[in-house]
Amino acid sequence: MKKEEKTIAPAAKPAETAAKTTAAKKAEPVVKAAEKKAEPEVKTAAKKAEPEVKTTAKKAETQVKTAAKKVETAAKTAAKKTTAAAKKTTASVKKAAAPKKAAPAAKKTAAVKESVHLQYLGKDIDVADLVKAAKAAFAAETGKKESDVKGVELYLKTEENRAYYVINGEFTGQLDI
Repeated sequence: MKKEEKTIAPAAKPAETAAKTTAAKKAEPVVKAAEKKAEPEVKTAAKKAEPEVKTTAKKAETQVKTAAKKVETAAKTAAKKTTAAAKKTTASVKKAAAPKKAAPAAKKTAAVKESVHLQYLGKDIDVADLVKAAKAAFAAETGKKESDVKGVELYLKTEENRAYYVINGEFTGQLDI
């Protein structure tokens, strides 16, 4: 079953408005009495909360002052460090700008040629050749130049007949030996 909708006839609307106004007038003294009755309770609650609010405000004020002191200390420390760095930089610039004395002639020393060979199971492997092969593989795979190589780490595993390498600390690969 459908609920019947309540409709108010146009003639009943003024009566409804009058009823609402009468109800509001009757409720007004009750509302005022409730307000008067609640007023002392509200004042009492406010008085009870006041010390807690003051305490919280004092704590917040103390925290703000502490934070401000920390910021001030940090700013002073940063200023000192900046001043020290500026002095150091100024000294470095002055030193670099100062005329340089001619360096004494370097003594000629004979260049030492180094060569490392790995010999096992009748094989003779030149480690320099493995390093060159690793650099070439790096250049071929990355499209970079062999001159971009800053460091080569080479690991020989004779039991696997392989040499593993790491170039510039990040590019890795392997070679058969």
